[in-house]
Amino acid sequence: MDMSDIPFDVPVILHSIRKHKNLQNAVGTKEARCLEDNVYEQLVLRHVDDNTVVIQSARNNRYLQDRTNGHCVFGSIRIRDQSLFTIEANSTSSLFFMPCFTGNVLQCDNELVVKDRQRLILELAKGGKTPDEIEQIVTRLFDSPTVGVPSSAYAISVAFN
Repeated sequence: MDMSDIPFDVPVILHSIRKHKNLQNAVGTKEARCLEDNVYEQLVLRHVDDNTVVIQSARNNRYLQDRTNGHCVFGSIRIRDQSLFTIEANSTSSLFFMPCFTGNVLQCDNELVVKDRQRLILELAKGGKTPDEIEQIVTRLFDSPTVGVPSSAYAISVAFN
């Protein structure tokens, strides 16, 4: 694959063309999520070699990592084997990110977001938080307000399933 057209080392937004959501690392967590399509997380694609790249959060410099259980996290500020992805394109020029660690296709899992939200609500209730406090915390983590995107950020359509 010719990688010369891919914007490396500049802020980008990875947008799922199938789910109409953007890849994010929500504030206060290391979890990688695909949430609202109007919430933007600036990520930076770094070219490692050949077709291999890493995906870095511009906000906290953590690299997206693929885990053996299929979950992705923005876990480390150092590049690890789990941080390496290959890029493939289809006939419509949509990009697919394939974790080198597991070989799966990077994709959005809406069910996981719902389960994460439910688990957090239960933990906050057990911890004695009021319903108003729980709503405020959950909204802040899962439904972040729109973040302004500078004109230097690119939007890259990705074929997340």
